[in-house]
Amino acid sequence: MENELRSEVRERIALPISAEDGVGGATRDISASGLFFELNSDAPLGSEIDFTVELTLADRTFELKGHGDIVRIEKHAGRTGLAVRIQASRLVAGN
Repeated sequence: MENELRSEVRERIALPISAEDGVGGATRDISASGLFFELNSDAPLGSEIDFTVELTLADRTFELKGHGDIVRIEKHAGRTGLAVRIQASRLVAGN
């Protein structure tokens, strides 16, 4: 059995995500305290990142805008996977 170090259970879900520089990708999993996503861009371990996750709920579009710390990086197939500990987030109704 794998040791679980996360404070929240993560749900496996693929949602569109973009970073502050406009680079896009998709989430692999997400929880109230963190998320893992893949981008076509690099980011240094320990750096901070602003991100926006796109959500559609009951035919309405929302954006989860967040800020967090990159706590793990995984490289594979030309993509960069980032584990981010969320420091702040807010849900905003889309257009």
